[in-house]
Amino acid sequence: MLRRELSMPIRVVVLVSGSGTLLQALLDAQQEVSYPARVVAVGADRPGIEGLARAERAGLPAFSLALRDFPDRHSWNVALAAEVRAHRPHLVVSAGFMKVLSLAFLSEVGCPVINTHPALLPSFPGVRAVRDALEYGVKLTGCTVHLVDAGVDTGPVLAQRAVPVSGGDTEQTLHERIKIEERRLLVSTVADLVSGVATVTGREVDIAVSNSTDTERRAVRRALISVYDKTGLLDLATGLHSAGVEIVSTGSTAHRIADAGVPVTRVEAVTSFPECLDGRVKTLHPKIHAGLLADTRKSEHRDQLSELGVAPFDLLVSNLYPFTETVASGADAEQCVEQIDIGGPAMVRAAAKNHASVAVLVDPSRYTWALEQIGLGGFSLLDRQRLAAEAYRHTAGYDVAVASWMGNVLAPEIDAVGTDEAAAPAGFPSWIGATWQRRAGLRYGENPHQAAALYIGTGDTGGLAGAEQLHGKEMSYNNYVDADAAWRAAHDHEAPCVAIIKHANPCGIAVATVSDADATGATIAEAHRKAHECDPVSAFGGVIATNREVSVPMAEQVSEVFTEVVVAPSYADGALEVLARKKNVRVLRVSGRPGLGAEMRQISGGLLIQRRDLVDAPGDDPAKWTLATGEPVDPATLADLV
Repeated sequence: MLRRELSMPIRVVVLVSGSGTLLQALLDAQQEVSYPARVVAVGADRPGIEGLARAERAGLPAFSLALRDFPDRHSWNVALAAEVRAHRPHLVVSAGFMKVLSLAFLSEVGCPVINTHPALLPSFPGVRAVRDALEYGVKLTGCTVHLVDAGVDTGPVLAQRAVPVSGGDTEQTLHERIKIEERRLLVSTVADLVSGVATVTGREVDIAVSNSTDTERRAVRRALISVYDKTGLLDLATGLHSAGVEIVSTGSTAHRIADAGVPVTRVEAVTSFPECLDGRVKTLHPKIHAGLLADTRKSEHRDQLSELGVAPFDLLVSNLYPFTETVASGADAEQCVEQIDIGGPAMVRAAAKNHASVAVLVDPSRYTWALEQIGLGGFSLLDRQRLAAEAYRHTAGYDVAVASWMGNVLAPEIDAVGTDEAAAPAGFPSWIGATWQRRAGLRYGENPHQAAALYIGTGDTGGLAGAEQLHGKEMSYNNYVDADAAWRAAHDHEAPCVAIIKHANPCGIAVATVSDADATGATIAEAHRKAHECDPVSAFGGVIATNREVSVPMAEQVSEVFTEVVVAPSYADGALEVLARKKNVRVLRVSGRPGLGAEMRQISGGLLIQRRDLVDAPGDDPAKWTLATGEPVDPATLADLV
């Protein structure tokens, strides 16, 4: 049984025969203070190689012992062991060292010796491993780190990583991909040995994953990219390729990546199954979902992947078909149905569930950050957990949108399959779903002791919740309540209108007539003047909203009275500057109009829903109102009321 439990960092001697890229991987890793090993010397079996030059550039002791300078292999092994032992190593790494180390060396060196090999041992041992794998026609090869014994690549296996063989691979292209994994595997295996989590009993080896902290990173070696929204795609793909990440992709995403000159493996090459049914089936395949769902912390999952010829994914990048946008465009039912994504949500959910092993990106705005994390060594557990939560929110919002459309548009007013339509209240579906995303924290709620926040509907960009604040202090909870009431009141009228609200009650609402208009924009200014005159005392400290652009004359009128908030669709040149003279007034620009749908009110244990009350709504003509009680008023007063 081998179990290294040493004070960190441990001392490592590296043996090389060539360019020393594996050595460089360890040298790069130890630049991180937390890496638990330090290379203290480098040895070689020949002089003048790049591996020794790397050691010298790093300021490390370097030595070479050529076999030809010794009478036999035994004496060479004994001398090499003595040279290595002089540097007091805790571990020796044979990193591309092209000589067999005998029992004489292993018994004399006084510490464990590990070796890297470019194949999945026990398959394809020896110096022709990559060529032999290609000639044999395997679909999956890889690399191995194992303990060294007296045989040729026969020692107990410590760790392995799979590398798929592509259709056009040559020995050189395949070996280059294996080298990338080999370097990463060596760095992580050395760290595991030092941490005491690698255990070897006979030929049984287990490198258990310790209880991860939030800061431990998981490297990204293989990524699956399948996106509808291709914003930032090429920058992401280029960055992943530069980081040595193998990219697998689908359909138009793969075409876009390949056209940019970035190497990409098409998903059909992985599944050996073509895209079919007008693109409805691309990634729905065990070789994709096994790669996303394999918990690579578990040896049994790793073994099954190896048996099945499946390589795991470390990263999924996916966003979904634009269903909501298609519905909003007025597309017919057939077009909307075609935009219901099936494969995308399935992959996103799989990767998010398996966040212990896989990171998932659904938001293009995160690509730059993601590349930064990959450059630092990968995503931490906390990163992957947060990305998984974001992914499930993404699919939840998508499912709610589809279910709502199905119940409200495709099959409206039906409580359940087979229910008589007449039994369902017209316009009110049997099921309602919505998702909301926090946009901002507010200073406090309706009262100072109440916490509060602003949420925006998933997929919504307009409305008051999505307003652009152009000036002033932060909005408060009460500011939003009053602004919403004012904005809705102003849009109750087609004519230019201004509404002034305070404490959710109207101080004045007025419209301008054609006779009020002039070339200076007096129309909306006149509407404001009339609204203010309704109750000038209560209007002090109120919230003002208009359904037209705020003109300079209106802005000048507003600036004469203390006002909390101004809400408008736009502001004329110079109007914003006038309003901004008041430091604290909040100026909002809101696109669109208030929705004409239902309004909701939460009650204990439920939700009340009603159609929104509109001015001059059908069935509510003021001219047809009748006197219910009291004395009739004169015609002039009645006209004013109407």
